[in-house]
Amino acid sequence: MVSQEFVKEVLHTIELDGIKDSLVGFPNVSGMSNEQRKRLTIAIELVANPSIIFMDEPTSGLDARAAVVVMRAVKNVVGTGRTVRCTIHQPSIDIFEAFDERIPGVPKIKDNYNPSTWMLEVTLGSTEVELGVDFAQIYRESTFYEHSQQDLFNIFGSMFMAILFFGINNGTTILPTMVTERTILYHEKYARML
Repeated sequence: MVSQEFVKEVLHTIELDGIKDSLVGFPNVSGMSNEQRKRLTIAIELVANPSIIFMDEPTSGLDARAAVVVMRAVKNVVGTGRTVRCTIHQPSIDIFEAFDERIPGVPKIKDNYNPSTWMLEVTLGSTEVELGVDFAQIYRESTFYEHSQQDLFNIFGSMFMAILFFGINNGTTILPTMVTERTILYHEKYARML
């Protein structure tokens, strides 16, 4: 069972303690803003007291100000000793600088430098990523052009049968539900007439 003190700590960490008694409401209609909802989602996960949290685009759908607020809350979570793994697409420099980018052998980003440009330069400068003449050969070998016509017929036939099987399987699970619902509606119709 979660103690009240722990819940208060989570609310403070996620900066929701000021609105703790508010209704969630409906998106874009009433209640909490989208940014507050994102932080509430993080808070709900924190109640389980995980040591690591995975977040997939916690700033998606938010404007720049709201994204900074959410990422400040994420940074507060890291401050509690938890590890946070995040995917962020096209972060602003403020959000990008909130991340820990200290990796041995990778140069630190320069002040006021575009994060995307820095990532490209680091990637292209890496010895691990080598795209050259070999790339075209790998691509050509992994396509259907190397297979015979019979191989293609076998592949497409297998795909067709798999799709057919899944379609029939789904149909047999939905059909009884539909029949039951129609039977109930049918009886209710006649029950009203009597």
